[in-house]
Amino acid sequence: MFRPHFLGEKYPTLDFLVELVGATGSLVPYFFVQAKATTQGFTKRPRNLRVHVSEVDMRRLVAYTARPYTIGVDAAREEGFIIAAITGGPRRIPSLTTRHPLNQATLQLLYDEVPLFWQTNGASFSSSSLA
Repeated sequence: MFRPHFLGEKYPTLDFLVELVGATGSLVPYFFVQAKATTQGFTKRPRNLRVHVSEVDMRRLVAYTARPYTIGVDAAREEGFIIAAITGGPRRIPSLTTRHPLNQATLQLLYDEVPLFWQTNGASFSSSSLA
């Protein structure tokens, strides 16, 4: 479904550019990912992953003209979660919500959402089913 490209050390906030595989149309839809891993586990209530996204990183993420997402991974359990960074969303993330686990259903939502963004918005990102 996805073809990730590691961006290396050149980008202070972004880790991957991810293309959609098999998307139709003349352009290949893509999105950016900031990846965060932790061995600190989860908060108690609400059950969030203990990864932090600073206010500076959030400002950088929403400034990009492609869809930006943050993926948090619990290294011990090998569980991942995703959240969209949207304009008007939280200014920082003290811990990552576990509402959107990286499972088949969430990956399908992501796969459907990205082309729709490019078809309708292009350069604005104020809503997401993964926010």
